[in-house]
Amino acid sequence: MHAPAAPRLRTVVAFAAVALCLRACALSAGPGIEAHYHPDAPKQVRAVEQFLRGDYLYVQNMHNLDGYPLFDSHLVEWLVRAGNPPLQAARRFLGLAAPGDAGAPPGPLAITWVMLLWNASLSAAAVALAVALGRRFGALAAVLAGTFAALSPLDVAAAHYTTGDTAAAFFALATVYLAVRIVETGRVLHYVLAALATAAAFSSKYHAAEAGTAVLLAHLLRHPGLEVVRSPAAWRRAAAAAVALAAGAVLTSPALLVNFSWTLRSIRDFFGWVADYGLSEADLMLSFGARLLWSAGDNGLQIVRAAGAPALAGAALALFLARPRRTAWVVASLPLAHLAIAFAMKPVGHPVHHLPAVLPLMVLAAAGCAALAGGAALALAGIL
Repeated sequence: MHAPAAPRLRTVVAFAAVALCLRACALSAGPGIEAHYHPDAPKQVRAVEQFLRGDYLYVQNMHNLDGYPLFDSHLVEWLVRAGNPPLQAARRFLGLAAPGDAGAPPGPLAITWVMLLWNASLSAAAVALAVALGRRFGALAAVLAGTFAALSPLDVAAAHYTTGDTAAAFFALATVYLAVRIVETGRVLHYVLAALATAAAFSSKYHAAEAGTAVLLAHLLRHPGLEVVRSPAAWRRAAAAAVALAAGAVLTSPALLVNFSWTLRSIRDFFGWVADYGLSEADLMLSFGARLLWSAGDNGLQIVRAAGAPALAGAALALFLARPRRTAWVVASLPLAHLAIAFAMKPVGHPVHHLPAVLPLMVLAAAGCAALAGGAALALAGIL
């Protein structure tokens, strides 16, 4: 399968620039550590403060905090560490600091601003990825994908939170893009990068690891039937991905190096806490199947509101009309996996919990609309 022509750089940059402008608006709405309007925001900021002190084991003795995914906080920590030397050099050059003065560590407000700007940039980068994915279905689909993703209300809103949801959505979409590249080229490099992106998505928000289903499907499409177990090349590619996934998990969750067993127990306990979060005593008595149905109703309505019914209809059309069809199904594997994994994992969730699934839906909606428009144009040409 040959890769389509890449979208022009100026097109990608233009969509990313528009997306960044939209996401940068009103970032100052409640930037104080006590003024956040998302319950997960303060823990991310305080984690950055702790990481900057060199303490990578975030122990709070609470199930909802000890096992919380904090890769976005690590990314902000690395940004602060990388940006501090040139900042202090500039301060000394301007006479604002004495030689040898390293400056005070950034406080919660400064960290909050760095994280907000970082999340806005990641969100804009996700729009660029949407354009690149849309290009697989044609030039019109690329334009529509960039438009839908840039104007997605949920994506814009999530970029205004100092949480890991935007990072999770970005790395999940990057995983899907790399899975498509696996179908197109089968290169080991794409397997390795896809595995690393899956690990980053998991460490940003655990349910975002559902993007790994796209890699699995791409591998099966690349090695159909019994070839997946008979082909030495299939085993080599799978082994490379497995090693990269393990390495990526450690790189994106440094707490595993500090205390491996405690971190695994904390993640397990966090899963248990999330599964019961927001449920009444009567709800806790429901069977797994009944709880899943109840969750599907509540979370399904959130997805419809976040993506929009027309976009969902366009995404459904893409599975049958868009070409190449294999690429459409690889993109669709993430939102389909989300229905099973995220619904079961967290019955009661914030709308941004669904962001990793919404962005691929925007790409599919673009592909479906472009295919429908192409079919209508051909029909009209036949009539005329």
